[in-house]
Amino acid sequence: MGLFDQLKKEAKDLAGKASQAATRAQIGLEIDALQQRMDQMLIKAGRIAVQLQRSRRIADSSLNELSKDLAPLESRLAALRAERDGAPLAPPAAVVPSGSGIPARQGPVCPNCKQAVEMEHVFCRNCGEKLSACAGCGIIVLATDKTCPACGSQLPQ
Repeated sequence: MGLFDQLKKEAKDLAGKASQAATRAQIGLEIDALQQRMDQMLIKAGRIAVQLQRSRRIADSSLNELSKDLAPLESRLAALRAERDGAPLAPPAAVVPSGSGIPARQGPVCPNCKQAVEMEHVFCRNCGEKLSACAGCGIIVLATDKTCPACGSQLPQ
């Protein structure tokens, strides 16, 4: 085999290896993009699950524990944001994707009838239940509740 033939063969091998490396890199980028998208969807699903648990639409001991662990973090985060911005912030609204089978809710809901309420409402417009907000985590609770179902804080009577 002549020198030219050997160089031609090695160039062909290198081109094949480069093509394989480029394909692997493309696959790696696609994996990263899909993993990031999946992580974002799991974060949204987690937010939905916590909101549903807090509004008493689902009950699960794992979510109850998670909600209790989240409450002080949310309170601290809200306090830091208020300190930074000079104004208190409302708790975040639930994000419910369309077609999920879960009715979309924006903001807090009445724990009794599950209808949307405004943070400043004292009574639910739909069922008339007396409402209050937990000082620990900010969710809407029934005025008759003794402890917050989300964070376990004692509620004033």
